[in-house]
Formats: sequence, C-alpha cells, structure tokens
Amino acid sequence: MRNVCKDESSDQKWILFDGPVDTLWIESMNTTLDDNKLLTLLSGERISMPAQVSLLFEVEDLSQASPATVSRAGMIYLNVEDLGWQPMVTSWLNDPKGNKAGDAVLTDTLSKCFERFMGPCLEFRRRECKELVSTPPLQSVLGTCNMFDCIATADNKCSPAEGESYVLMIELNFLFSLVWSVGATIDEEGRKKFDLMLRELDGRFPSQVHPKPQPPTPTPNPRPQPNSDAARCTSCMRSSSPVCVGRMVCAAPRCV
Repeated sequence: MRNVCKDESSDQKWILFDGPVDTLWIESMNTTLDDNKLLTLLSGERISMPAQVSLLFEVEDLSQASPATVSRAGMIYLNVEDLGWQPMVTSWLNDPKGNKAGDAVLTDTLSKCFERFMGPCLEFRRRECKELVSTPPLQSVLGTCNMFDCIATADNKCSPAEGESYVLMIELNFLFSLVWSVGATIDEEGRKKFDLMLRELDGRFPSQVHPKPQPPTPTPNPRPQPNSDAARCTSCMRSSSPVCVGRMVCAAPRCV
C-alpha cells in the first residue's frame, strides 16, 4: 500500500483485500475509509491515500466487522445461488496459470460438457438423491475441476498429440470427474438413480445395465440305457461280451 500511494500518476489503482476480516487489522482501516483517507500504522507511520487509489474488500462475511467499519464502506452482496457456478468455470477455463487457456479444443469441449451435464446432474442430486454429507453445488463443481486437472494429463492419453481421440478423452475424463465429485456424496440407492440418469444423458452408454453372465450349470451325464439289440450287464451297463455269463452280470473283476 505504501508503494501504491507513492505513485503520483493519474491512473486508477485498486488494492484488493481478499482475506478474512479480523478485528486486529480491520479497525485500523476506519480512518482510511472515512474522508481523511489516512492510514496510521502501529509504528506511528502515516500513509495518505490519494484519490486515484481505491480499496476493495472481498470477504466471506462481516461477522467480525464493527458497525463503524461497515458504515464506511459500500456493500455489494453476491448470493451464491443467484450467481451460479458458471462464472467459476469460466474463470477456471481462462486461468493463465493452467494449461487450458491456450488450448481452444480443450476449452470448447469442456464448456460444452459443463453446459450439457453439470446443471442436470446438480438438479437431479438435489431432487432425487440423498447425500450422506451435504455439499454445496459450487463445491461440487470445484471438485470436478480439480479432479479433471489431476487425471487429464498426457500420461493418461489426454493431450493434443492423440489426434482424433483427443476430444473423446476430454469427454471421458470429464465424466469420470463429474461422477466422483457430484455423485460422490450420495448414498447407495441414490448412486443407482444417478447412474441411470447419466446413462440417459449420454447415449454412448447403454441405458440398462446388463447382468453379469453366469457360468452354465453343468448337467450330470445320463446313465446310458441298455440297447434293445444287445444285452447289457445289469451292474456296469456294459454291452454283453464273451466274458459275460448268461445271468447278465459282467464277468469283469469290478462287477463280480
């Protein structure tokens, strides 16, 4: 802040405070936020804030801020439900630190996947499934993004070098990330419903899960019946031979 305030150029400058509001430092900003625009440090140093410098606080809540601080700042409340998850996905796709900003195929395919699957899956989980641990929609979307970053790598065949299969690998990695982020917190019965719903959204997967084929049950070999043209031994069912005697009992050692 000292360096920014020393700059005497006419360019508008913004200082962003995105940490949690703490009573130890937010009260020191009261004199900065009023008409004096003078920051007094514990060391006694005073920093005057010129007109071309503005302060922006991006905080989760104001539970630790006093009324004196709140009354000195203009408040803009952004409801997560009204804002939706789309801005976060757009920011994630355009993040210059990642490897997606310069890949038009990747960003375009992911944008279509989010638009096609994310909204219906979040709504289906909310209305039809029961979560073991309640998860906000924005957190589930963030989990999808983080998981995709972890698994969509060149080692897993998800790179432009794969050619025509690149788009397919992006979609499959996205679906895997979606299942294990949005569908990870629902119970067993809800997972079955979620599975069927996802199969209906994507025609590449069969709409019904075929049961695992069972091995055929071996049938016992029927005991051969005596032939009407040849007499058989009543003990071992062998055909009569010169070693058999007239009493129809085989003369072999195993039958005598």
